[in-house]
Parts: sequence; structure tokens; C-alpha cells
Amino acid sequence: MFINLIQLSPVDRRYALDAMGYIVEEGTGGRHLNEVHKKNFQMTTSEYINVLKKSLEDSSQWVWVYKAISEWYGTFEKEYQDLNINQLKSRWKTTPIHTWVHFLLNGELHRLRELDQSEMILIEKETWERMN
Repeated sequence: MFINLIQLSPVDRRYALDAMGYIVEEGTGGRHLNEVHKKNFQMTTSEYINVLKKSLEDSSQWVWVYKAISEWYGTFEKEYQDLNINQLKSRWKTTPIHTWVHFLLNGELHRLRELDQSEMILIEKETWERMN
């Protein structure tokens, strides 16, 4: 499901890549990213993130990003428990990537679309091409 979302939604793909940057910087979940590409000590953080992005062209590698995001979420999960809609709106404005992860892992991305007042319609590529 996550891999499909990443392949179909450029916005969610960008959020996942941004989350990956936090993971690399903060460390928690980074062991999963090492399965995509092993970081050597000579690489800067930005170099490593660029190598990871390039390695993610193979869509099967996204499963490791999902595992990393899941582990990273554990570091701030409690901060999001029992928040009402206004508090979530505030979090969305101040920490959008963390808020996206919260909604993603709780199966509530539809609520996030309501918060940012965006709407996403997914359509198969072949259907889109027939329509245009």
C-alpha cells in the first residue's frame, strides 16, 4: 500500500523523502535505510540522502523507507496522541512531515487532506491516457 501511494502521489513521495532526511539526521530508523544503501563515513548527510534517493528508483527498496519511518515515528508518537483537530492543524503548520507520518501510520491520510484542504484523485495511467 505504501509503495503504491509513493508511486501514485508525488506529494506523498516528497513527504517520504523529507522524512528520510530527518531519519538520516536524527538516526532513529537509519538502520533500515542502510538496507537501501550503506552509508560510509566519508559521505556527508546530503550526499547520503542523494544516494538513497537514487537507489529508490528501484521501487522495491521503498519497503525499507516505510520501516524506517515507522521506527522514527516511535520517537514522537506520544506527542500526537489525543490531539483534537485544531491541535492537529497547528502541528501541520509547524511540523508538516511529522504530522504526515502520524496520519500515514494511523491510516488517516484522508484527515490530512481535510486539514490542508487538498483533494487527491487517483486514476490508473491507462485510463488517464485514454481520457486525454
